[in-house]
Amino acid sequence: VPNITLSNDYVKALKKIATKPIDIHLMVTDPAQFIDELISIGVNCISFHPETVVNDLPSLIKKIKSSGTKVGFALKPKIDFEKYKEYYKSLDKLIIMTVEPGFAGQKMIKETLVKIKQASNYKKQNLLNYTVEIDGSNNFETFNDYKENEAEIFILGSKLFSYKNLDDGFLDIKNFIFKNENKRYVLGIDVGGTYTRLGLVDQSGKCFNLKRIETLKNKSEFNKSITDYINETKLEIEAISIGFPGLVNNENLEVISLPNLKQLEGKDYLSKLSLSTGKRIILNKDTNCLLMNDLSENNLDVKNAVGFYLGTGFGNAMMINGNLHNGINFSAGEIGHLRIYENNLKCGCGQMGCVETFVSGKSLKEINLTYFPKTIIDDLFSLHSNEDILIKFIREFAKVIAIEVNLLDIDTIIIGGGVPAMKDFPKYKLEMYIAENLRTSKDKSNLRLVYSSNKIENGVIGAAKLAF
Repeated sequence: VPNITLSNDYVKALKKIATKPIDIHLMVTDPAQFIDELISIGVNCISFHPETVVNDLPSLIKKIKSSGTKVGFALKPKIDFEKYKEYYKSLDKLIIMTVEPGFAGQKMIKETLVKIKQASNYKKQNLLNYTVEIDGSNNFETFNDYKENEAEIFILGSKLFSYKNLDDGFLDIKNFIFKNENKRYVLGIDVGGTYTRLGLVDQSGKCFNLKRIETLKNKSEFNKSITDYINETKLEIEAISIGFPGLVNNENLEVISLPNLKQLEGKDYLSKLSLSTGKRIILNKDTNCLLMNDLSENNLDVKNAVGFYLGTGFGNAMMINGNLHNGINFSAGEIGHLRIYENNLKCGCGQMGCVETFVSGKSLKEINLTYFPKTIIDDLFSLHSNEDILIKFIREFAKVIAIEVNLLDIDTIIIGGGVPAMKDFPKYKLEMYIAENLRTSKDKSNLRLVYSSNKIENGVIGAAKLAF
C-alpha cells in the first residue's frame, strides 16, 4: 500500500515488551521476503493478501504453519471469495477487508457484507477452523451489519483511537458489540485413561452440565456418548473441543497415538462425528488443555511455562513465547515416553524403559501391590513416604521435571495430576529434589512452582478455552 506502517524492526522491539499475542497483517507486494524474520521474531500469526504471493502459495502457507505460527488470508473488496477456496482449510483466520487498504477512516463498502456471509457459511458447511475477521470501518454504524453476517472478530483502528483513553474506548466498544447477545458455549471433553469428562463452558470459563463417564472401549460408543450429551442439552453448542492423553493432529482430526487408549486411535471416526453433529471439532493434547486452565485459574499472565501432570501416565505441556508447543510431528512434550531406564519394562507405547515405566500412576499401583500390599493406595504416602522405594519415585519425578526446566530455561512450572493430589503427597521433598537438580542458584531463586487445583472440570474448561 502507499502508506508506510510498521517495519520488522518495530515488530522486533514490540516483541520485547508485548504481553499479548502479536498478529501481523502484511500489506506488501511480496510477503514471502518478510516471513523468515517474522517467524524468528516469534510473532503469533501472519496474514497476507494471497494475490500478492509471487511464487508458490501452498509452500508459503506450509512454511508458516510448520513453524508453529498461525496463518491467515486478507481479502480486498474486489477479490472474489471463491478464488482461493482450496486453501481455506489450512487457514487460522480469514480477514475480510470492507475498505480498500491503505488509509484509515474510510466508509464500509456494502458489497463486502456478502463476502462476510460467504466466509461464515463456508466455514460452517465445511467445518473449518478459521475465524472470520473484519478489517475496515469498524464502528457503531457497522458493527450490527457485520454481526448479522456472522463476523467473529473486529480489527479496531480509527474508532478505538478516537478515544482519549484507550481502555475506556475498548470497554465502550465491547459493551456495544455484546449488548443483548446470548452466551456462546463450547462442549469441552477431557478424555482420561479411566474416565472421560464432558461439560459446557461459556466464554467466561464457567462450566455447566459436567458429566463423568467411563472411557469407552470403542470409537462408535465414544461418538455415541458425545452425540447423546449434545441431544440432552438445551443450549446451542458452538464447537466440540477434545483433549486426548497422547498425540493428535487437529488439522485432519487424527488421534495419532494413545499408549493407554489404543482403541481410540485413528481419524475417520472424529470426522464422522463432526459431520453427524454439524459441529466444529478441535483436538489437543489433554495436558495442553490442563495448562491453559491452570494458567488462567492462577492468573498467571506469562508467555513461557511448562506443566507436568502425573496421573495414569506422565503428561507434559509447554508454552513457549505465548504459544503452545506441539512440535512438527505433534510429539513435543511426550516426556513420559523418553527412554531413560534400563529396566527391561515395556511401556504402554511399546518401547522399553520409558519414564512412565517407573514415574506414573500405573507404576505407583505396582509399587503399592509389591511393597505395601496391606495398604490401600490412598494411604500410601501417609504411611510410607519415607520408604526407599517411594523416595526414589519422588526423586525420579523431580529429576525429569528439572531436566526440562534446565533445557528450556523456564521459570514457571505447574504440577498437577492425580498423584501429586494424593493425600499427604510429600510436596516439600519433590520441591527439594527439583532444586537439587537445577543448574544454577539463579534458576532456583527464580523458579515459580504452582500446584494445579486438580478439580475434575479443569481439563474440560481448558479444552473449551482453546476453542474460543
